[in-house]
Amino acid sequence: MVPYYQRLQECVEAALKHSPLVLVLTVRSYSSRPLEFEKNRRYPRPQATVSSEEGLTPQGLADLALRSLRAFHWWAGPSGRPEGAAWLPPMLRGRPRVKALGLSLCRRLYMDEQTGRSAESLPGARRVLGTLFNLLEQEVDRVGRLRLDRARGSGKIPSPVIKAASL
Repeated sequence: MVPYYQRLQECVEAALKHSPLVLVLTVRSYSSRPLEFEKNRRYPRPQATVSSEEGLTPQGLADLALRSLRAFHWWAGPSGRPEGAAWLPPMLRGRPRVKALGLSLCRRLYMDEQTGRSAESLPGARRVLGTLFNLLEQEVDRVGRLRLDRARGSGKIPSPVIKAASL
């Protein structure tokens, strides 16, 4: 087994002990300049792309990620490229409690591609990604709780959010 796959599987198994649902978020980067084999080189590349795969990504999760990135004024779109796809190694595929989402970022968001140094926009990119990861975590937790509740047949789980206006 490839060491990366083995480490990923260990992390997933550990997370499954504490959570009914685990999301493997694959983050990649790409150049701001189109590659020579790309058909359309006239248009700028998006700042981020989000990819999902039927059966691997919970319904609506890719949409949540896209809407969130657009709310931060990032030019984001769905990925139409295979290398940006949601991904799981073979030993984790087919497990109903393990899901995947792909996120690809244009390098100009966080670095100067000419020098390889951090860009001035790096702190902002970190904040956006931190917020996005937090939103995804909350949604995966919500979906996991609903699945667990459904499996137990115990009725609706109350929201952990106290709505002060309803007190």
